[in-house]
Amino acid sequence: MCAVFALVLCASMVAAQQAPQQAPANPPAVTSPAPSAPAPEAPKKEGFLDAIEKWWDKSAADFKASVDESKESWRKLNERSEKAAKDAAAAAKDAADALAKFSNMKIVEGKERCEVAPNGSPDCNAAAEKICKAKGFAVGKSADIQSSRKCSARAWLSGNPSESACTIETVVTKAACQ
Repeated sequence: MCAVFALVLCASMVAAQQAPQQAPANPPAVTSPAPSAPAPEAPKKEGFLDAIEKWWDKSAADFKASVDESKESWRKLNERSEKAAKDAAAAAKDAADALAKFSNMKIVEGKERCEVAPNGSPDCNAAAEKICKAKGFAVGKSADIQSSRKCSARAWLSGNPSESACTIETVVTKAACQ
């Protein structure tokens, strides 16, 4: 009998849940709902997992910033290295060109007096050319010159060689010949 009673009770409960609710005959007047105040947020509890999450997020952000900084440093270093390599290559090319010019150049010794140019300075190009041509070369430039003061014997014997009694003589002693 108890089982029958329980079965009837369950059936009535199911029927009550499935029955449509009827609206009351006189519906209440529609009033605008009062604005509800937002529910205050409950203070967030800081737990162990929250602390780990914050630590993880901060560590990831710090790591990303460090990687970005390292990338920028490497980029700048690469730019400087490329510029240095280009400059070194240009310098090596210039040195090779200069060496090619001097590869068939010989330094020869001789002694040829430099002529005095119209402005009063020594002109040693012609003297270097003479030395080189005497040694069988086509062209030359002065590589070493010596200047000395030439005074007459009379000026030296007087004990007071003046500037007017002496001249400056310049001589090419070595020439670079090609």
